[in-house]
Amino acid sequence: MAGTRLLKDINPGPSPTYQFAFVVAGDEAFFVADDGPTGYELWSTDGSTAGTVRVSDINPGTASAYPANLHWFGNRLLFSADNGLLGQELWVVE
Repeated sequence: MAGTRLLKDINPGPSPTYQFAFVVAGDEAFFVADDGPTGYELWSTDGSTAGTVRVSDINPGTASAYPANLHWFGNRLLFSADNGLLGQELWVVE
């Protein structure tokens, strides 16, 4: 479609990046993606290539946090994730 382009190649190469959670929050959008080295983690974008970044490596290293159930509530993003120690728990981005 005209005007459609790749915003950022989060996981370059043949490995697919599977996005399974997405929420719009003001001028940002939060989503889950796998960049390869850090696994499935929380990302955000302001709609620009430079502004598309991993928010945090919640489960440090190559393990995935598998953030899910993203909800914008007031001025906070609430979601569940696993940091590798506590199991799937409630997290917040303020």
